[in-house]
Amino acid sequence: MPFVVRTAKNIGDPVEIEDINQTISNETDLNTRVQSLEALNQTVIVYDGPIRNAATFTTLTGVLFFRAPIDFLVTTLEVAITTKGSLTGDLELDIKKSSSMDFSSAVSIFTTKPTVDFDTVSNYAIVANGVFNSGLSAITEGQFLRVDITGMPTGDILKLFNLTILGEV
Repeated sequence: MPFVVRTAKNIGDPVEIEDINQTISNETDLNTRVQSLEALNQTVIVYDGPIRNAATFTTLTGVLFFRAPIDFLVTTLEVAITTKGSLTGDLELDIKKSSSMDFSSAVSIFTTKPTVDFDTVSNYAIVANGVFNSGLSAITEGQFLRVDITGMPTGDILKLFNLTILGEV
């Protein structure tokens, strides 16, 4: 219901019940509009936590799986490292989406995969350099996401990094 502007009252005019009811109706309408706008900017936390590792490998498929509870757009992938030690080379990640847990025909949501270059990155860095494919980063309810490590640094074992994946409704 749109706002209704009441006729101006002069000081001393009596307040009528219609004026009170219309004020309540306008306030209810305002609250409904504000709630609708707030709902448009909800953040979906796909994952925000550590990835721990105790082995040497070059790629790893299926580090994380996520099933979308609602429609949303993936907007952020950040990789945070603590100390890089003697690691060299790149840590490269990918997120693939699929309509089922069968990822044989899954597609990447990136045009450029996020990469941490251990040759140039500093300790305690947060890297967010992936480029999302605007046509594929929209996730619909029920779709599955899978995080893969498509490249690992060498020289030592990358024991820990933090991964943050966020979306917006």
